[in-house]
Amino acid sequence: MQKCQEFNTYGLERLKKHLVNYVIINGVLLTIDLMGEEGLSWALYFSFLKWTGPRCIEYLANTGRRL
Repeated sequence: MQKCQEFNTYGLERLKKHLVNYVIINGVLLTIDLMGEEGLSWALYFSFLKWTGPRCIEYLANTGRRL
């Protein structure tokens, strides 16, 4: 499990690879159906507009809320 990742455009692109469906609204990423989580659906909210530089991103399953 990847504990920390520097937030930047490259990091966002890597994050998207783990998502099945996602949409970005006003800088907030809402993702549904996280791959690799045994079919569980998660709603993950990241306020990208507030992230400017290195940022520790917890493992996605720990930062999400099960629907």
